[in-house]
Amino acid sequence: GVIRFRASCRGSGGVQGQVQLTLNGRFAAITLLADIEVDAEVPNPNGSGTLTLRTRGTLKGRRIGSCPR
Repeated sequence: GVIRFRASCRGSGGVQGQVQLTLNGRFAAITLLADIEVDAEVPNPNGSGTLTLRTRGTLKGRRIGSCPR
């Protein structure tokens, strides 16, 4: 099967910043493989403006036994 997930969140109540998360991948009966991306902008604690955080990763999984029913 195919996995496609996207979420975004903005600051509220006067809090600046935003986060976007994306997860795209595939799964089968015994395997899972997905790419994860997170982009965030947060207020700079040392002054004005924002800081940008970028994180990239890979999620891998493999079933190692029978599934309980």
